[in-house]
Amino acid sequence: MKNLIPDAPVASVEGRLCSFLTDFHNTAPNDPSSQSGSLQRPSLLIVEANEEASELLELFLSPWYDLTVVHRHDFVARYARERAYQLVFMGIDEGEEQPALDALVQLRMVRVDRPPVVASVGYIDAEVERCLSRAGFDGFIKRTFTVRSLCSMLERVLLRESAFA
Repeated sequence: MKNLIPDAPVASVEGRLCSFLTDFHNTAPNDPSSQSGSLQRPSLLIVEANEEASELLELFLSPWYDLTVVHRHDFVARYARERAYQLVFMGIDEGEEQPALDALVQLRMVRVDRPPVVASVGYIDAEVERCLSRAGFDGFIKRTFTVRSLCSMLERVLLRESAFA
């Protein structure tokens, strides 16, 4: 029996709400852990201030990833000290750019072998891409995104990192 994966667009909405529109298909994303032959799911730290969005991300990603969810950027360093995550996924809403950058800097100070960090942003153009790359983000995805596109992007970053390990 095949796993079901939602193809769910995710969008920031005025008032800091997120909406997921779900269309279920009979295919699952490639499990990054199966690529390496390991049965262990990759560990992700999700940093998302919007509780509704974080609950939905947890619901949709938990079948394939071992998740820890926090709602404040200033908790990233504390969690990174406690556990070696394979990837950090940060939701960055308008007005939260500085706390996210501070969290990225703190993560570098806490862990020499810092995990890749992926940003979810509401708006992106060439300048924003350059700024995120220069700041040290290893990947980014623009909202609205589908769960399938998010999983694909996370897999690409995890596979790229495992190639250098």
